[in-house]
Amino acid sequence: MKLRILPYKAGSASARELVRALAPKAIMKKQRTPMVGRSKVLLNWGHSSPLFSLAGTRVLNRPSAVSNASDKLLALNIMKGAGINVPDFTTDINDAKRWIAEDKIVFCRTLLRANSGRGIVIAKVVAELVRAPLYVKYIRKEKEYRLHVFNGKVIDLVEKRRRTGFQEATNYNKYVRSYEQGWIMARDGVVVTEETRSQAIRAVQALGLDFGAVDIVMDRNGKPMILEVNTAPGIQGTTLDNYKKAVQQWMMNLR
Repeated sequence: MKLRILPYKAGSASARELVRALAPKAIMKKQRTPMVGRSKVLLNWGHSSPLFSLAGTRVLNRPSAVSNASDKLLALNIMKGAGINVPDFTTDINDAKRWIAEDKIVFCRTLLRANSGRGIVIAKVVAELVRAPLYVKYIRKEKEYRLHVFNGKVIDLVEKRRRTGFQEATNYNKYVRSYEQGWIMARDGVVVTEETRSQAIRAVQALGLDFGAVDIVMDRNGKPMILEVNTAPGIQGTTLDNYKKAVQQWMMNLR
């Protein structure tokens, strides 16, 4: 049985690495070619609108669920409705002004479908607020983690830590923790609570996903708060190996 892996874009490095790790049982799926064969199995790596029919295909991460997760506002509303811990958010700039008056920091999300911090404007005073479809109250955090969830289980977990030797003068950002802004994923000595694991699993399930990389912060009271769920995360090393094992096990269970 061949597994087709559909990347959200042709140059996705993480999708390519997963194909290589699963070879010869997996191949890259082209965007415009139909699914063929008696055993049609597709792993959707972050794509929300494929240009071919999925009728009769077994799919990991349905495009509709990926679309839900990719829209920051929709995802927060879905998770909040499911009882998941998420930051305070609003679409009303007046709420954002009130938060700043209460000495809070506000993230103005000018792009609802973006990653790596793109489209975020940080407002510490009212004059820094911009018109945006989403405002999120910043959580003063102790730790930030990424938990990879696959088929109802946490298969990998890492902590975001500051890159050694990264100069603040370049592009360092203590609020938006991406690699480009001075942060890496570290795994040595990383331990999280059972509540954190449970929140990550529930967030993935609430969005209708089969797998996802869940970004979580621990507030200063030790409460886990879900920021977002990534459907095409960067994977390498141990994380890649854990995805390989999880996918192989899932495919064995199909037989």
